Amino acid sequence: MRTGQIADAERLARINVAAWRQAYVGLVPDRALADLDPTVIAETYRDRLAQAQSGAAIVVAHHGDTAGAFASVGPVREPSHDSSPFESTGELTALYADPTVAGTGAGHAAHEAGLGHLADQGYTHVILWALRDNLPALRFYRTHGWSPDSVARDADIAGRAVPLVRWSHPCPERPTTLCTSQ
Repeated sequence: MRTGQIADAERLARINVAAWRQAYVGLVPDRALADLDPTVIAETYRDRLAQAQSGAAIVVAHHGDTAGAFASVGPVREPSHDSSPFESTGELTALYADPTVAGTGAGHAAHEAGLGHLADQGYTHVILWALRDNLPALRFYRTHGWSPDSVARDADIAGRAVPLVRWSHPCPERPTTLCTSQ
């Protein structure tokens, strides 16, 4: 495990695109999947990695000698909607594994490192937004201690309203440093 570097941007984009194209068939418009451009997405990751927001990180799990999965975590993106007045709330904004490494533990490792990073930053509570009908992802989250918290909204993806559900998870009680910056 390690924190993401700018040099990882292309690989993260390829994982992101492959994961979407594998997991979201039938859940989002086909056009959205076809239009995914790894070059554009890589630029977004380069920007995120270069301008690390306070408390945010992308953690990378390796499979062999290459990135196999990653988690993007940080402060909630919509504090007025997702923050708790009683807890310091972080957000798991992305968790993607290369479909070719499914079942190897890379996604689990990235998930755990992401939560560990948030705990290290002092967060006590974490939320994520998931496609309501992405049953494999929802099973993963449930087996990793997440619970749906009865908040829902739609995301506009390629002109179609796609239902999202919010899930919550307590941060680990003790901060654990699981990543290095190398």
